[in-house]
Amino acid sequence: MVSNSAEKFSQVHPYFKCLIYLLALIAGIGFSISTLVAGAIIFSDEIYRLPICFSNKCFGRFYEHFSAAFAIAKSTLDLIVVVATVGAIFVGLLSYLSALRSSHFTNHVSHLTLFQSFFVEEVCKRDLLSLSSFDTHKIYGLIYGGSRKGDMTISDAYYLFIDSVNKVIGESNFKSFKASKGPFIYKEHQSRMIKALILIGFDLQFMPKKDFYEIEVQVFSLIDAISNSFCGGDPRAKLHDRIYR
Repeated sequence: MVSNSAEKFSQVHPYFKCLIYLLALIAGIGFSISTLVAGAIIFSDEIYRLPICFSNKCFGRFYEHFSAAFAIAKSTLDLIVVVATVGAIFVGLLSYLSALRSSHFTNHVSHLTLFQSFFVEEVCKRDLLSLSSFDTHKIYGLIYGGSRKGDMTISDAYYLFIDSVNKVIGESNFKSFKASKGPFIYKEHQSRMIKALILIGFDLQFMPKKDFYEIEVQVFSLIDAISNSFCGGDPRAKLHDRIYR
């Protein structure tokens, strides 16, 4: 029976254990002082010499003799009640926060797993793309920067990434359309696009113009699929059309 009680106590929340130990310490110190004071009163006032009496007056005198000891005991009980109340609220709050953090992490893992499954399926649909060229954790972290804390809103970092890609597209569209601004140098475009896509962990290399363009088609298609499925089709997550080739 004792072992079962000890086992149950060992499974109690650690903060609750600390509260119990604190209450036991307060009780031990307070009642010990009260007992010592009562003992001192017995010997200093020679209470042991008084005759045994059970009348109402005797009980009144008994309380008067030991009023200091009783006051210490009452103060100890009052302190225990206050500490127990505040401690229980504090432990309850800590337990709630701990459970909340655990729930956030569980949701994070569950949503990340869902995202990874979706991502793998979408990449497999595109013959020019390879899973080894992507860092799914980096992409997910870019989209959901606060996922571990339970914040599933789309992060500004992802919208900035989309904006950086759109800027490359816009600049290349402009240079390929406006001959007066100079020739469209495709190597420069590749360099800018490689730097933009590295933000999602995509390892894109320099390659012939046609091949690079076809890779872009599938990468942009993949990004649009992710944005439509996980960003609610937010216009800020939409890539611009390309007119360069």
